[in-house]
Order: sequence, then C-alpha cells, then structure tokens
Amino acid sequence: MERERSSRVRVAGRTALAIASLVLSLLIAEAVLRLVLHGSILPLTARSTAGRVRDPHPVLGWVGRPNVDVWRRQLDYLVRIRTSSLGFRDVEHALEKPTNVKRVVVLGDSFMEATQTSLETSFSRVLEAKLGPGFEVINLGMSGYGTLQERLLLEEIGLAYDPDVVLLAFFNGNDVRDNSWELEKRLWENPGPLVASRPYARIDPVTGSLAITPPEVRHVAEAAKPESAPSFDPLRHMMLGRLAVLGAREVRDAWRAWWNGRPPGPDPNLALGWPFLAEPVETGRRRAAPAAEVERLWDDAWNTTARLILETRDLAVGHGARFVLVSIPSRLQADESVRESLQERWPAIRFDETRLNRLLAKLAAQNEIDFVDLLPAFAATTRSSESPPLYYTREDEHWTPAGHALAADLVARRVAR
Repeated sequence: MERERSSRVRVAGRTALAIASLVLSLLIAEAVLRLVLHGSILPLTARSTAGRVRDPHPVLGWVGRPNVDVWRRQLDYLVRIRTSSLGFRDVEHALEKPTNVKRVVVLGDSFMEATQTSLETSFSRVLEAKLGPGFEVINLGMSGYGTLQERLLLEEIGLAYDPDVVLLAFFNGNDVRDNSWELEKRLWENPGPLVASRPYARIDPVTGSLAITPPEVRHVAEAAKPESAPSFDPLRHMMLGRLAVLGAREVRDAWRAWWNGRPPGPDPNLALGWPFLAEPVETGRRRAAPAAEVERLWDDAWNTTARLILETRDLAVGHGARFVLVSIPSRLQADESVRESLQERWPAIRFDETRLNRLLAKLAAQNEIDFVDLLPAFAATTRSSESPPLYYTREDEHWTPAGHALAADLVARRVAR
C-alpha cells in the first residue's frame, strides 16, 4: 500500500512538473511575441471592441462612445484608444471657430478613425501638422460608416463647426458595397449587427430621388451592446491565443472550401465586384447569383454612391465650404502581391484595379470636385523595397503610421492651395 501511494505521489509530481513546464514555456513564448511585436510584455486591463466604444443612434445607426479610454492589441499593433467628449478619435475642439483659422472637417470610415495607430500618427493629426499654423483639422471618421452615414454626419454634427474645407475620404475597398443593402446581404448571407444597423439609400426609379431606409432599432442596439466578458481577460489578450484563433479560422475555411468544392474565402464577385474585376469570375458556388444580376447590383450601388457624394458636396458648398474628395486605395490596389495571391486562389480572375479610381475621377471632373487620388503614390511606394510598409499585413490591412503620413502629405498639398 505504501509503495502504491509513493508511486501515485511520483506520478502526480511529474504531472505537475510537466504542466508547470508547459505553462512556463507558453509564458516565455508569449513574452517573446509581445516583445517582438509590441516592445512590451505588460498585460492590459482593458480592450477595445465595437461593443465597448459605440452607442446606438436612430439616424446614423451608431456613433462613438464619448470619453472612452481603452487599449487595442492585435498581432500588428498595440494602441491606446481615447475618444473625445463627442465620441470621435480626436482631440477636443471648441464649437466656435477661432479667429484667422481655417477648419478642415474630415469624413470617412476606419481609415480616418485610425484605431490602428497612435493618435499623434493618425491622418488627421499629421494633416494638421503638415498644414501648419492657421489650420484646424477636425476628425469625424467612424469605423464601418458608408457614404450615406458620412453625409448624415456632416449634416448632424460637421457643419456646426463652420468648416472651410470638407474632406470626404472614400475607401475604395468597400465604400460602394457599404451603400448597398442587397450586396451586403448577399456577401455576408447572415449579416451581423454592424451591417444590419446601417441606414441605406437607393435611387427611387419613379422620382429619381434618394429614398433612405433608416437603421433597424433592434440591430442598432445589438451593435452597440457591451460585451459581458470581464474587462481583464488574460486569455483574450494573449498573442498565442490570437495566433491559435487565426490558425483555427484558416483550417475551418479550408475545410468548408474543400467540402463545398470551391476555393476558400468570400465570393469575389460580391467582395470585390466590378470596382476591381474586369469581368465576373466563375466561382462554382451552388447558390451563386447570375453574373447579370451581380452586375446590376453593382451598377445600382455605384449610382447611389455617386449621388451621395454629390449630395455631400452640395451640403458642404451650400454652407460655404470647399469640398475635397480623397480616394483611399485598398491594399489589393496598391500591392501586386495581394492580387497574385487572389489569382492563385481564383485562376480565372482578371483584375481592373483602377476602374473605381477612373469612375471617381470622371465624377469629379464632370462636377468640378477637387479630387485627390492616392493610388499612384501608394502603389509606387509599395513597390519600393526601401520604403516602410504602408499597410499592416498580419491581422489587419489598414494603414501603418507610414501610410497615414504619406496620405496626409499628399492631401495637405491640395488643401493648402
């Protein structure tokens, strides 16, 4: 009996030692990852999520939550997120315009909100620094916004600042699709609260006017609902955990793709569409929409988008402000390696990655709009081996600080004219 008890103790001790060794190894690996990726091994006591930094809004769908102070940790970056008293990622601005100051109001989505980089290195702050004394840049960028929300936001809040310049940052990657409920619904199949809580617009075929469908209240509340998890959750902060989740998603997508007999990833005809494709690509999906139907949906989405851009211009000009349209290139447009990767996944795909830029340029020329196309400079810089990366690549594809700096430099030259 004594020998059996001693044997059990030895087994238990070895098991405990093995577990302790495994835990220690994982902690060391975690510390190394944090040091390499972020230069810090300190744990975080808060995290940034959509549910924690948004409030529902009956017209806009959602707005930023005021006076938030959280951290956002991803494989690409570690960023502290603070919002102003109005819920924007910006410094505080008095409503009354100072004497001898020109105000620039910036509208846009997550590229302008810039929660992937420090506030000091974000587009709006760098733009103000490059414009120099006599300019004040007010950032009203909000993640997930489409052009309709940006126009409504200008009307609700932006014009109250008495801007001299209204800058609409148009993200080529998804802004056309964001303005179409049909495209979003088909792409995501079961749209989440963020997609479902947007207001949408469409051109009435009879009157030719824009008909706006307001956001659904239940989806708005869901999109802004705080998470129930505690504010300090070590497992959710671990870089090893993030790597495991990404790996599991890759395995899941590959399995689903094999089971369905098609390449993994979303339908390129819906995720990319004619803004980037020369023609529809055969996907082999069982429930794929006919090419003609997809083309019609994209045409409708573009016509609605163009109308929304012009309405935003009219709103700005009608209040005495100069209107500037800035085309934000997606990584697919600027980085040839991304297109090559998609070509391997979908061999029949043919790109026309500048089509949307040409449409925006034509719209601007026909309507005397100041247009800044960032794609040529971003593509040239991305091709240069001596330049720092402009986009993150591990877990995110938004701009790095270098991307914000390049964009701010190009826009500043136009705004200062």
